Amino acid sequence: STVVFPFVVTDSDVQDGTATITGNSSTQVIDSFAAATYRSAKYYIQISDATADRYTLIEANVSHNGTSAFSSFGAATNGDGDGSTIYDSIDLSADINSGNVRLLGTVNNTNNQVIKLVKRVIKV
Repeated sequence: STVVFPFVVTDSDVQDGTATITGNSSTQVIDSFAAATYRSAKYYIQISDATADRYTLIEANVSHNGTSAFSSFGAATNGDGDGSTIYDSIDLSADINSGNVRLLGTVNNTNNQVIKLVKRVIKV
């Protein structure tokens, strides 16, 4: 049988990507989207730190008002209870730079972090 949807999705887009951010104390761009096109994004982010045997899945929400970006995060990780933060080896944040909303990461150790993500962006 054929499934018929009563509407066409025109206000959002699903994308995926991969990034590796280096282990150091500098903040690095994980992903970005055009602030003029999209108001917000929901991310599912898998972070792998194979050196430290740490693996994390983070759900992140990022939104903006054209000037500032706002974010919230929730995680599941094998690092809970070991004295580290919930995000283990990476701290996430968001900002707006040159017309783009950026998802940022700062690694808390010297290991590279492999990031795979799926995001759903919602138009302005």
